[in-house]
Amino acid sequence: MIVICKKLGIDFEGKVVESCEDDFDVEGYVVFTCPALYHKVKDKVEDYKVLDLRVLKAFRNPNEVAKAILTAESIYQEPEFETVDVGNSVVYIGDNLELIRELSLHCDLTVITQNEDTIRELYPYEVRVIRGKVKGVEGSIGKFKVHVEGYDVVKGKDVDVVECGQVIYPNYEKRIEGIYNDEFLGAFKVLSNLGGFMKLVAVKVNPDICGAMKSGIVGCTFCLECPNSAIKLNKIWNRIEVDLTSCEACGFCSSICFTSAMKNKVLSHEKLMEKIERVSEVTELDTIAFVCEKSLGEIYEFKNLPDVAIITVPCLNHVNEVHYLYAVLKGFKVLAIPCKGCKNLKTDCFDIAVKTLKAFGFDCLKIARWEDFEKVFNELKDAKVPKVEFELRGKNKREMWLSLVESLMVYDLKERVFESKHFGKIKIGENCTLCNACINFCPMEAVRKEEGKILFNHALCIACEMCAKACPEKAITVEKVLDFGDLGEKVVFEDEMIKCPRCGKPHISKRAYEKLKALTGMEKSLLFCKECRPKIILEGVYEEIVKEIEEMRKRRLGE
Repeated sequence: MIVICKKLGIDFEGKVVESCEDDFDVEGYVVFTCPALYHKVKDKVEDYKVLDLRVLKAFRNPNEVAKAILTAESIYQEPEFETVDVGNSVVYIGDNLELIRELSLHCDLTVITQNEDTIRELYPYEVRVIRGKVKGVEGSIGKFKVHVEGYDVVKGKDVDVVECGQVIYPNYEKRIEGIYNDEFLGAFKVLSNLGGFMKLVAVKVNPDICGAMKSGIVGCTFCLECPNSAIKLNKIWNRIEVDLTSCEACGFCSSICFTSAMKNKVLSHEKLMEKIERVSEVTELDTIAFVCEKSLGEIYEFKNLPDVAIITVPCLNHVNEVHYLYAVLKGFKVLAIPCKGCKNLKTDCFDIAVKTLKAFGFDCLKIARWEDFEKVFNELKDAKVPKVEFELRGKNKREMWLSLVESLMVYDLKERVFESKHFGKIKIGENCTLCNACINFCPMEAVRKEEGKILFNHALCIACEMCAKACPEKAITVEKVLDFGDLGEKVVFEDEMIKCPRCGKPHISKRAYEKLKALTGMEKSLLFCKECRPKIILEGVYEEIVKEIEEMRKRRLGE
């Protein structure tokens, strides 16, 4: 449901309210176009979004911009939440007696201090007091371990570790949820979180298609570049894990995941594609702007801005290269607008999209903050956009990217080779034995084998180097590069195949045969395939038995 204040003058299908003083009913997911409308019914609504569309007065045609925003916002994704168990225990490192007394009324408090005056004031120790200093803190909210060098005044013994759910640690330098470096804000947070709280599930991982690790070999680790260090590689279980307590739902991990193993649960790839599709159908504007929703408030200070079809996203990191290219191939110039001072912004996906367009001579995708918006918009005025027929297909993000690139190949290449850590080209040395290790380990199916040949698809390679690490012969090297002139599948290695003398099936390369013969001393049996070899052995044993029986019979006749 979209609730529109009539005073905004927005012509869009929704529930129009004459005045923010009027009573009105709401149901389900609600988009409020004015904060005053939200405050009128905030006790009746649970799932909602507030868009203060008064900011659109900064544009020349606010109604056209609003049409795009509200069309995109009408596509809803239900959020997922999980409970974070925090417990009731809190450690406070400091000497604020007033704060200590207040906290002690609400939680199981431990105070760590070296100040003897504080220790005396806390007598008779209704809170646990440790005389000493903190050496470090490890863990996450709900399960911290505070390492100390101290003496437990209450229990009368030395102590080296204190376990707790939350920590108030003034001037603590690291940014970890559950450790608060401002004692007054920390006290408020502690009391709010006592027991537990609901945390938004931002992402889920499908380990079956994740290329991070297999059989102890580390591969694709792009998601580990999470700006909030919320993604970890569990080397014991060979899998990626997400620490939801550190996650800020910026969307980077899912956008950079080429296998599509990381599923965005805040704004899925599919939902954002749907938003682009719907906006392209209703707008008459020629430029789409992916805008961080936190940046909308910055528009207040501007006037007479050129009109763009805005699609808001929780963070610009939610937009991947397929989204950018899809919008361009729909006929739009595209702007990406992050919020001011964004600490989470990573441009990996944006850069891939820019390189893709640049390869075919297009410069219709730009990034700009609102203070530079009009200047960059004007730079795009004369930019050409590709006009092609295309079909988006593929089971993962990289295959979708390739399907869009294939549609651009009606144009001549203007620039062929780009540096890129996200793409790779492999070379295979003469010592390859066609053993299948590279094929079994590649998470993108960029390597496959036909009779006596290894074929490689550069477009699908994500330069994870799993093939090189898994190769027992160390025959593979990976060059990190994006070469638009070499995207198709090609043969990168070929060797003669030996056919089984019994069934005629090619089953082992000549190099592999020679290596095994030298290692084992076996010769003839290696010529047979694995299906025929047991049969040949059994047949040989049978012949020996028959021969032995025949010899026994002859000896008896001779006697």
